[in-house]
This record gives sequence, C-alpha cells and structure tokens, in this order.
Amino acid sequence: MPGDLAPQGPVRTYAHDVRKRLRVVLASLIVLLIAILASSYFVARGINRGSKQEFVQGAIPLKSAVQDMLFQMVNQETGSRGYIITGDKATLEPLTAGRAAVPADLREIAKHVALVPTLGAELARIRREIAAIERHHDKLIALVASGPAGQRAAVASVPQGSVLFDAFRS
Repeated sequence: MPGDLAPQGPVRTYAHDVRKRLRVVLASLIVLLIAILASSYFVARGINRGSKQEFVQGAIPLKSAVQDMLFQMVNQETGSRGYIITGDKATLEPLTAGRAAVPADLREIAKHVALVPTLGAELARIRREIAAIERHHDKLIALVASGPAGQRAAVASVPQGSVLFDAFRS
C-alpha cells in the first residue's frame, strides 16, 4: 500500500534490531541492579553482624569490668565507714576484699581500652582518683586506730571522702 507509513525492508529490520538490543540492555541493567541490591544487603548484614559480635566481645566485658570495679570501690567505702563507726577491725573485710579486686578490674579495663587513646586518658584519671580515695581510707583507718579522738576526727573527715567517691562514681 502506497499510503502505509510503516517502514519497509532494511529500515524495519534495523528498528527491530534496535528494539531487540534495547530489551537486552534493559534486561542486563535490571539483572545488574538486582545483583547490586543483593550484594549491598549482604554486605550491610555482614557489617551489622560483625559490629554486634565486636560489641559482644568488647563492650560487654568492658562494661562488666567497670561495674565490678565500681562495686569493689563501694566495698572499700563500706568497710572504711564501718570501721570509722564501730572501730571493729572485722568491718574492714569489705575494704580488704575491694582493694584486692580493684587492680584486676583495672587490668581488664586497660586491655579493652588500649586501642582507644581517649579512653586511656580516662583510665589514667580513674586510677588517680582511686589512689586518692584509698589514701583517704588509709588516713581515716589510721585516725580510728589512734584512739577516740582519732575516731572523732575520722568521722568529721567522712564528708571529704564522700566528695572524692562521688566524683569518682560520676
């Protein structure tokens, strides 16, 4: 038909080839997009799983060591105050137990923070605070052991120890 606008012969074949190639390219792009989405899903999942594992292996033991150290410092405070109030050396048992356990907790904490310089500086500060608290306890214990006047002086010095301990705990 002379009025037909549809391409004839080689033009029709060329247009057909272009459509065919476009379909192939489009299908390839869709497959590539699916592959990228799938790989990004699995990469994200692996990163998430790895971070959870790292958290479990690092943060939880660190938190446990910090909590135990704080508990042992409370033991020291309890033993010191018990001795100040009663003058009975048996009340020093929590202090003795706390003093024995704190260095091990500090070593455990140091292992976990070794790779983080800012936490290392914080740990050094905490060690200084612990040393100051323990010196304060020793001073109070020596005062109580010196007699009734020393015990009264130790009782009067308890608020100073509370300030040290509260700063440490925070």
